[in-house]
Amino acid sequence: MPKRIILIVFFFISLYKYSYSSEIKKIIQKLEETTNLEFDFIQTLDKSIETGNCLLEFPNKFLCHYKELNRKKILIDNNILYLVDELNNKFSQNITGTYLLFLTDKNEMIKALKEIKDYKITENRIFIKLNFSQNETIDLYFDQKTYLVHGWKVINYDGTFLEFILKNVSTNVQNIGKFSID
Repeated sequence: MPKRIILIVFFFISLYKYSYSSEIKKIIQKLEETTNLEFDFIQTLDKSIETGNCLLEFPNKFLCHYKELNRKKILIDNNILYLVDELNNKFSQNITGTYLLFLTDKNEMIKALKEIKDYKITENRIFIKLNFSQNETIDLYFDQKTYLVHGWKVINYDGTFLEFILKNVSTNVQNIGKFSID
């Protein structure tokens, strides 16, 4: 009798590992097939909510236009973040080693996903938690049916968070557009 119990437990563990491996493999495959994304977004930064649309071209090109703040734009081009605020002031900053650069590099995401040990599936989303640095975590969201990235939530070292939800996602768009803040 104990041998049967051990075999049954082993069988269920094997099924769990296969299912786990299968979900992560499908996400990785979808990322590998994706050259760019075009989408609308809802961004929550602590208690403020902003919306707009973005273009993301792998690796490391990202452009967002905010609807509420007519002039606000964010551009990531390689390792530099360019920001035009609502007053049309322009800023730039090197973002090497930040989660922003990580999120725009599918090869880095794939590398991290290959190390994943656990994830959750709820509300038709696959949730994956990554410890990005000693003091920051990233929750990645993937659609359970399409395996496309569906958003992320970053919890900063000071406890603040930024959540970015993608809507109306299109992949591998021809003539995706110009990556410029002008």
